[in-house]
Amino acid sequence: MTSERAGGRLLVFLGAGVVAAALSSVAVNQYADHFEIPARVIPQDEADHQTRVKDLLDAGEITGNEAMGMSFLGSNIDEIKAERIAATEQTEYRNSALSYALVGLLVATSLGLAAGVVKKSVAATLCGLLLGIVLGTGLGAAGGITATFAEGVLNRGDPMLLTIAMHAAGWIVVALGVALPVGLATRASWIPKFMLAAVISGVLAAVLFSIGAGFLFPSEMADRPVPEGTGNRILWTALFAVATAFFLGRTATSVAVSE
Repeated sequence: MTSERAGGRLLVFLGAGVVAAALSSVAVNQYADHFEIPARVIPQDEADHQTRVKDLLDAGEITGNEAMGMSFLGSNIDEIKAERIAATEQTEYRNSALSYALVGLLVATSLGLAAGVVKKSVAATLCGLLLGIVLGTGLGAAGGITATFAEGVLNRGDPMLLTIAMHAAGWIVVALGVALPVGLATRASWIPKFMLAAVISGVLAAVLFSIGAGFLFPSEMADRPVPEGTGNRILWTALFAVATAFFLGRTATSVAVSE
C-alpha cells in the first residue's frame, strides 16, 4: 500500500473522530446533569430541613401527616447527612454513566463506520455500526461508573495525578468499547493490538486534559468524573475522541498494509 493510501485511511478515522468529538461535546453538555438529587431528600442541617418540609407541604408534594413525620427526623442530623450523601453519590454515578455512555456510543459508532469504509465492505460497516452501538454504550456506561468509583478511592496525593488517574480509569474502559467493534470490523486477530491502542489513547486523553484544563479553564472544576463547565467538557470529549481515532486509525492502517 502506498503512503498516500495509508494516509487517506488515517484521515478517514480522524474525520470520524472530529465528528464524534463535536457530537459528544453537545451531548455531554446537554445531559451531564440530567439526573438530580430528589427534592424529598432531607438537607444537611436541621434548619434547612424544616424549611424544606414546609416548602414541600406548601407545594402539595407531601401531606400534613408526612410533614409531621419528616419534622421529627430533624433531630437526627447524622442520619440526615448520611441520606443526602447517599443520594448525592447515586446521582453522580447515574450522571457519569449516562455521559460516558453517550461518548462511547458516538465515538464507537463513528469509528466503527470508519473501519467499514476503510475496508470497503458493507458487512464490516454494519458490524462496526451495530457493535459500536452495543459495546460503545455498554462499556461507556461502565467507564462512567469506573471513573466515579475511582474518584472515591483516589482521594490522597497530588491533585493533578489523581485527576489523571480518575479520567484514565474511565476512558480506558470506554476506549475498549470503541476498540472492540473497530477491531472486529477490521480483523479479529488484531483485536489485542486495537485494545492496546485503546489503552494508550485513554491514558493520553486523560493526561492532556488534566494539563490543558488547568491552563485553559482554571476556574472550572476538572477533577470530577464529568468535568464542570462547557469549555472543560468540550476539551474533555474532543481529546478522547481524536486520540482514540488516531491510535485506532494507525492500527487499522497497519492491518491494511499487512494484507
